Amino acid sequence: MQKLMGIIKKIGAKMILGKKDQIITALNAKLDLPFLNEKDEKELLEGIWETIEEVVGEAIQLTDKK
Repeated sequence: MQKLMGIIKKIGAKMILGKKDQIITALNAKLDLPFLNEKDEKELLEGIWETIEEVVGEAIQLTDKK
């Protein structure tokens, strides 16, 4: 059962993380930082996205070890 849960978590993470472009575009449309233009906001969000990918991967690995 543990293996099945681990696989489901990985599939879910891949499904969400696989929509990077759509999520970044949606976030960028909602984000308005007056000191950044749209291109800079997108770069900032992409940097944050890389961190999110790492953290999600680490969280999955941690729960797999339990």
